[in-house]
Amino acid sequence: MNEDGAPAPTTLIDLLDRLVEPPEPAPMPMTPQTWGWAVLAAALALALAWIAWRAWRRWRANAYRRAALAELAAA
Repeated sequence: MNEDGAPAPTTLIDLLDRLVEPPEPAPMPMTPQTWGWAVLAAALALALAWIAWRAWRRWRANAYRRAALAELAAA
């Protein structure tokens, strides 16, 4: 007997019957938790924009070369 007067479980089946399912854990959020990730994303976007701007500027600067090559190919 235990403190509450109920007979103490003595067999494995009695012990298994007393088991309860553990509660399910709370779902984990998939969003970044710190502001550092937002800063990193902004820096990455800024770097990609800068690279795209440089490539566009270089493409425009080489327009005369493309025109000359087109004239040579047509001749």
